[in-house]
Amino acid sequence: MKKIIIALVLTVFMVAALGVTAFANVGFDALYVDVNSYQGNAGHALDAEISVEVGQKLFILGWFAEPGKTVDKVVWTLDGVEKDCADNYRDRTEIADLAAFKEAGFSADDFVKAGFGKDTVDQGGLMELLGVDALTDGTYTVSIIGKFTDGSTTPIKEDFTLIVGTGVAADPQQTVDRPATNEPAPQTGDASVAMLAVIAVLALSAVVVFVKKRAF
Repeated sequence: MKKIIIALVLTVFMVAALGVTAFANVGFDALYVDVNSYQGNAGHALDAEISVEVGQKLFILGWFAEPGKTVDKVVWTLDGVEKDCADNYRDRTEIADLAAFKEAGFSADDFVKAGFGKDTVDQGGLMELLGVDALTDGTYTVSIIGKFTDGSTTPIKEDFTLIVGTGVAADPQQTVDRPATNEPAPQTGDASVAMLAVIAVLALSAVVVFVKKRAF
């Protein structure tokens, strides 16, 4: 019985240790639509699908790190194309003091510049995904990625769906192209002149007819 209990305890500790090394390199605290300060909740951080209106922005807050690596920056991808985030970082060296992270091999140096975004607007606000507000109606696949100076990366939020506006992109085939013409568009003055010329011709014809009748 004692052996079974010891085995269970060891299993629990092993699972806990694996859990720390598997997910403790990222803390994704919040993702908000058009809100630039921490609201005390995760917002859309866990959502697989996020809807925004055209012109709205996305803001994020959190941190990422890996033992022995130096943080470079956070980027986001739009249908696989890499985009920039605002240059808004802070040190999170206090995380390295937590026992779980010490045991996982983290040091304070690993958390220099590891925090992206700041809690309040006065401090600088959350980190903006630059260019989201310029997107037109459509449905996009977005990822948020942490990059290290050695070229390696770690996912912060992978492959979520971003629906902008109606979610339906404009169909270029529905645009009707009018044939080009070199003739200038008629102006109001030109039309008046043309009408007077027609009237003058008609009047002259009437006079000729009248004269011919008088001759007979």
